[in-house]
Amino acid sequence: MSAIAGILADRGFQVSGSDPRDNAVLQDLRARGVRVFREQSAATIDAIRSGTAERPLVVVSSAVPSGNAELQEARRAGLTVLHRSDVLAALIAGQDAVAVAGSHGKTTTSTLVASLLHATDHDPTAVIGGIVPAFGSNGRNGNGPLLVAEADESDGTLVKFQAWLGVITNLELDHTDHYPDLAALIATVQRFGRMLGVKYIFTGKITSVDERLNKVRRVQYSLFLQVIEVETGAIRFQGEVTRSKQLKG
Repeated sequence: MSAIAGILADRGFQVSGSDPRDNAVLQDLRARGVRVFREQSAATIDAIRSGTAERPLVVVSSAVPSGNAELQEARRAGLTVLHRSDVLAALIAGQDAVAVAGSHGKTTTSTLVASLLHATDHDPTAVIGGIVPAFGSNGRNGNGPLLVAEADESDGTLVKFQAWLGVITNLELDHTDHYPDLAALIATVQRFGRMLGVKYIFTGKITSVDERLNKVRRVQYSLFLQVIEVETGAIRFQGEVTRSKQLKG
């Protein structure tokens, strides 16, 4: 939530939020113009409404319970309530995006991708699940054409993301409050794959997963393989150097 809040503030939106705790992330948001309330109550919604002539949009994550006082007041007031994934999906749809999904390694992989793009002067926008050392933040509003986003599979909302390129680090049954079995998780990732503009990169090797995703355009890679053919190019591993041709749609 904080990454998206910071990006929207940097883009000129009026952003408010609430968190009873105080930390470096909130201090950074305040410095970027975000109004942060320390108390979560119906009065917060009233204060936000009174501070603007327009009807505010309310954005919640899956961690916000239906009984939350602010959420209840927003609905009572007839305000539009969006899920965090809806806002992230809009950001992803607005530019070429790399969406990183998987049971493990999403934050590390998306951090690496965003940091490499930043170091090579591509000035990316990034929405990451952890603090990126190169940015000192979990979110970055760049001026370049690319956006890097961590696509969380825990609640199934990654199927909303129409990214240019997808990365699936690996798959393992997790979040059993949402997925009854591995087949349900695989079905969700299949839907994610079909939403992609180009293809996805699948970094794991799980036979059942690989077979069930065989209808989605993909390239599977490993540094232990000598040559991996890609539909529109090739990635070759030579000693300690990995060289790749540009992937085209």
